[in-house]
Amino acid sequence: MSTRTNKRGKKRIKEMHFIDTCVFLESLIKKKSYQKADCERYLTRINKIYRGVISIPVLGEYMETALEKEYTDSLDVFEFLFEFVKTAKVRIISVKSSTLEIFHEIENIDSKIEFMDGLHLACAIENNIKTFVTIDHDLLGNQKIEEEFKIKIRHPKELF
Repeated sequence: MSTRTNKRGKKRIKEMHFIDTCVFLESLIKKKSYQKADCERYLTRINKIYRGVISIPVLGEYMETALEKEYTDSLDVFEFLFEFVKTAKVRIISVKSSTLEIFHEIENIDSKIEFMDGLHLACAIENNIKTFVTIDHDLLGNQKIEEEFKIKIRHPKELF
């Protein structure tokens, strides 16, 4: 983990967070909502307080959904994510063969978790990331998953 010096000159470790696709997409929606504000506020903390991590499947789901649902009028969705990843120094991880084994374990614990959500979560677990940030209600509060894989699943507003 990287360290950072705070205002008092003490070094502080930046916690690594896996950012789920829905956090990015919620920040792009046209209408105002409490979740939009929570997601935007959380994203401003990446590379300041937290280190951000996303996976190749997050990138793909983001692009597919953002383009399909026309989340923005004038904002170029490609440019938004590219700039965010570059500016916030977000780490991008890929799927490994062992990620699929973890995915199947997740599926056995809770079969209602959607495929892409399970895949994102498996990527985070495979890479030893301790906090998974999402607004997905099927994942939030899932104590079985959290206990089994020693991962915290948190809503962005819990991280202010």
